[in-house]
Amino acid sequence: MMVLSEGFTAPAVLCASMGGIGIGLAASIYAKVNGDTMPSSTFNLEVHGGMLAGTLLAQALGLSTEQFEPEVLQSFGRARMVVAGSLVGVGAKLGDGCTCGNGVQGLACLSAASLTFVLLFVGSGFLSAPFLTPESAIIGAPITHAVFSPKLAALVAASAIVQSGLGHSGATTASNIFAGMTFALSLTLSTMVRPTKVLDFLGVTNTNRGWDPSLAFVMGGAVAVSLSMFQGLGLVGQGRTELQKFAARPISRSVIIGGILFGMGWAVAGLCPGPGATVASAGSLFSAAFTLSMWGGRIVGGMIKPLLEESCKQP
Repeated sequence: MMVLSEGFTAPAVLCASMGGIGIGLAASIYAKVNGDTMPSSTFNLEVHGGMLAGTLLAQALGLSTEQFEPEVLQSFGRARMVVAGSLVGVGAKLGDGCTCGNGVQGLACLSAASLTFVLLFVGSGFLSAPFLTPESAIIGAPITHAVFSPKLAALVAASAIVQSGLGHSGATTASNIFAGMTFALSLTLSTMVRPTKVLDFLGVTNTNRGWDPSLAFVMGGAVAVSLSMFQGLGLVGQGRTELQKFAARPISRSVIIGGILFGMGWAVAGLCPGPGATVASAGSLFSAAFTLSMWGGRIVGGMIKPLLEESCKQP
């Protein structure tokens, strides 16, 4: 029998929804300014530099390191973090995107391949969580009771406004730095930076801690904004060739395998690229191991992808 988590509360839904709206704004403004998708699993000096700045700013305003659950990540161990990061990295490379790339921006592009990737990684996460999630490590971890922070929400809004204004004035580099800042602040507000929050979302059958569906509101808020802006402003048609190819790419073997692997990696440690980089920016060596392994996984995925595509062409 499904049991809802004590962490599924009205403040949790508010945090998730407002954080998702911020993520959607960051990605949509970036696409408007650059004509392409905002990178998350791919290293980008401007965006990831902004994510570092946003995380440090959030901490300076009173968000302690405990918000990023360092004890939980430490209990997982480096080996688990490396495995999780590698699976997520390979999956993101094969699928041409991650939770933000395919889930927020790909769906906003009305990409069939992105929709397939999202359905597969979420399904894979749910199915593999009972076998891969380190329940023994989180069983004693406190259940997250989200507290909505008006100060953090205002900071997200201010960062998005500055990002848009800089982009409109032609200061692309500065705008992209603020995109990373808006992204990291929004992830923090949404509580996606807490691995237990993600694992409690994937743990539908976990009767000890209960199921916490609040993270669905992160994706809901983000896609509501990005879909409106991408389609309302015609961002795909006005975008670069790379964005148009991304939106029109077919449902391939790489996308299918990538989605499955990404979901498995998500279930192993409760992190995906954006939250992983944000928590690493907060000083977590274990999350840094996840992020570095993810980038390494992308290299491996880049080697595997041509082989998968070539095998599809053979009679």
